[in-house]
Amino acid sequence: MNNLDPRRTNRNPLSPKRGALTLLLVAILLFFLPLSPVLGQTGLVLSGVAETTLGILLDTDESWSVAAEQFANLRLTAPIGDNGRFYSAFNVLATSAPETGIIAEGELERLYAALQFDTVDINLGLMRVPFGYGMGIRPTDIINPRNPLFPDARLLGVMATVLTWYPREELQVQGFAVQRSTDYFEGQRISFDGESLFGLSLDHHNSILSIQGLALTTVPGKNPDNYRLQLGFSLKFDVAVGVTFDTLITSDGRTEFDEGRENAALAAALGCDYSFLDGRIFLLAQYYYTSAGPLSQSDSVSDLLNGEEIAESGKSSIQFIQSSGTTFLRRHYGFLTLLYNHSDYARLQILMLTSLTDASIFPTIRHEIEPVQAVTVVSQLVIPFDTTLFGGTDAGEFGPDVAGLHAAASFSVKYRF
Repeated sequence: MNNLDPRRTNRNPLSPKRGALTLLLVAILLFFLPLSPVLGQTGLVLSGVAETTLGILLDTDESWSVAAEQFANLRLTAPIGDNGRFYSAFNVLATSAPETGIIAEGELERLYAALQFDTVDINLGLMRVPFGYGMGIRPTDIINPRNPLFPDARLLGVMATVLTWYPREELQVQGFAVQRSTDYFEGQRISFDGESLFGLSLDHHNSILSIQGLALTTVPGKNPDNYRLQLGFSLKFDVAVGVTFDTLITSDGRTEFDEGRENAALAAALGCDYSFLDGRIFLLAQYYYTSAGPLSQSDSVSDLLNGEEIAESGKSSIQFIQSSGTTFLRRHYGFLTLLYNHSDYARLQILMLTSLTDASIFPTIRHEIEPVQAVTVVSQLVIPFDTTLFGGTDAGEFGPDVAGLHAAASFSVKYRF
């Protein structure tokens, strides 16, 4: 069972394409970790999170599998003169399962410099470049998109240069150039195969309202003539309830708009959130529409399961759960988050992503408790279901047939240092 807890990164951590260079950097960081109190006097800061997990998965063929996992995210920051800092972060992972034995590997997550001046910031290197205000699905967050079911995932960065100008306290103008690829390290070299993105964003904030505009061009590395233009708009305001709206328009200038087309598409998400009982209960509800979904209401997901169309149309929903930024197969979705803080040190969270077209649901139930300082015990349960569980014949987008599992449970202990 690969990837017991897919919150951590936006790729499968057990992919065989990992660079020896990343493992070397991790080894160097681990060597200096015991010296962190001494290094802290020089401005260097070493920190991280470690997590031990035991997972159980019930497959669609009724077979069980069990795996254990040890994960760590290690971070190092250092000052750059009086106007900047250097940031780095590495993921290391060891997984043990009866069918695979022990697999150990590492992955570079962040590696960038941040320079700050009076009205200008400059960031250079491997980093995350986020956009949008939505708390669940966020259509405009297209460079390092989050997985709404695992919002605390540590997403992998992209090679980027970001220039931010603050003409006024409430106004921010940002220009960026990004190189995005499927693999950041291949062997001992950095791979830049993929696509380049260039764009501008503008943010305005005040006490109750935030507005963001986004414009960018995506140029594929192999076929530069097949570029795409995208315009995004995000809105967030708080009165009695919190309201967010994010929308993204995509066009290649050649394709006529129609549902089911990726290069001439509209995506939009509208969400509302509210807190009850002095913040002990938090509720978020969101509706998401994407015209790029290849399946209409009359199409069946079952027709794709045995063919190659699912790979051509985009990733399946379980790949969306295990990664991020995938193409949805349908066009209308709902997302729900319920958070209950039943004490200062314990919380229950329920997240549900549903296809409103075929009534399939992918729920994640998560409970956290902090028995002592810097230690969190996490229990998590995932049970995808659709109408086939009640005698239906058509598989749903988020059902067990597409997900490849009936249920998955994990128990973790997380340590912060």
